[in-house]
Amino acid sequence: MRPTHPSSPCLPVPTRRGGRCIAGSAWLLLVLAPVVAMAQDKAAPPPGCARLAQVAQALHLAGPGTAGRYQCDLQQRTPVGQVFALRYQGPEVRDGSSNLVGYYEVDRRTQAVHPWDLATGKRAAEPLPADAMPPPTVMACGLAFELPVHYRVTKPRRTEGVDGMRLCAFDVVPAKMPPRELECKDKDEGGSSPYKVCDWAIDGAKAWPTVQVARTRIDIDHKQVDPFQFENGAWRLPNAQADAEAAERFRFFGKRAYRGETVTRMSWYRTRIKSSESIYAGTGTTQAVLMQLTPQLAVVLVDPPADDSAGGVTECRIFCKSLRAAGRSGDEP
Repeated sequence: MRPTHPSSPCLPVPTRRGGRCIAGSAWLLLVLAPVVAMAQDKAAPPPGCARLAQVAQALHLAGPGTAGRYQCDLQQRTPVGQVFALRYQGPEVRDGSSNLVGYYEVDRRTQAVHPWDLATGKRAAEPLPADAMPPPTVMACGLAFELPVHYRVTKPRRTEGVDGMRLCAFDVVPAKMPPRELECKDKDEGGSSPYKVCDWAIDGAKAWPTVQVARTRIDIDHKQVDPFQFENGAWRLPNAQADAEAAERFRFFGKRAYRGETVTRMSWYRTRIKSSESIYAGTGTTQAVLMQLTPQLAVVLVDPPADDSAGGVTECRIFCKSLRAAGRSGDEP
């Protein structure tokens, strides 16, 4: 074995030929690596903790007028989320210790917060009041936005458009899908046997995802980003009844954008009986917006979620106003 310097610590490591020596800084890194890893794991907050602290601040769960900090400790994982012990640390606690506020489960899909009963191992039937809580921040396709807890986003879908233009799309849907409305159609209405099976559903007027992000410059490249198409010097939307009119240019919460209305044909179709038949159901309309979010990213919104009822008119305000680039280039199209 090669002699080592007396001041260099040496750690013998067994090998197939008898052994070798790890000396100096290499030995020190080998010893400290597990300690550093444990410290990093401990420092990283568990998923859901930030949401719980945000809710606690908004609802003053530690008591009226409290303005200190909240911290949480992961207690257990559940099929739908995680249970935390919520503690409060503020000027009211003179010795600097943390007072236990309670136990709460954070639903990882809806971000709703439910009080948790340790004795029964069950959460409360009703979550904390969502209208008093700030909506959670959600990120998808390189975008960040606030989304009320009664909505959720679907898994992003990545594709390529015209001339290899990269696209990323997702839908915003209710967190709890309402039951589908099915109808009966007799012979006079164009239905087919068996008539007593009420399984006719109508396809929606919306044939495009809620949000589509494209890497393009809309006023320079003029590349098609469905449902918008650039024709005869203007952005236009499909119209099943007439010639497509030019989209209107306007300011969308401070961002330059185009807006218009799609008009598409709709049909009744069977959901339980295998049949290729369909019944014409008229036309439907959807609102669409095309905007340049950043110098390189364009965004199309089709029928965005109506999430605010201010002034007696329910419109997309929370989601639409908060829409911004997330600053995560790896998630962008």
